[in-house]
Amino acid sequence: KVLRARAEVFQGDTFALKNSRDEIRKSFVANRNETDPVKLEEMYNEVDDLVVFLRENVLQGKLNERGNFEVKVKASSSSSSSCVDAIRPPEI
Repeated sequence: KVLRARAEVFQGDTFALKNSRDEIRKSFVANRNETDPVKLEEMYNEVDDLVVFLRENVLQGKLNERGNFEVKVKASSSSSSSCVDAIRPPEI
């Protein structure tokens, strides 16, 4: 579930895909011996919350030829309806 969500959210971003996969794997490996049903249920709920967070709160921008970051907001997102299509990067 969480691996599919991260693949959707970070599609085309190899850096984010690799790092998110590594972090998810590290968390699952760290808890692989957990047997307490209460703790397991809490972890399942955390995974569900993470999936919702990723799908509804993470946007990726791509730098366009004008020097702005463009983001695509899906209609199914529960984000605010007044979103900016392009954001100018900070001056360096």
